[in-house]
Amino acid sequence: LLRIWTERALLTYLKNQNQVLKLLEMAFL
Repeated sequence: LLRIWTERALLTYLKNQNQVLKLLEMAFL
């Protein structure tokens, strides 16, 4: 159960990072 929770947390974290990177790209471009 803990493993599934950590995997979900990592997935959401990566998704948030992708959104941040896209925002930074848009800001600099």
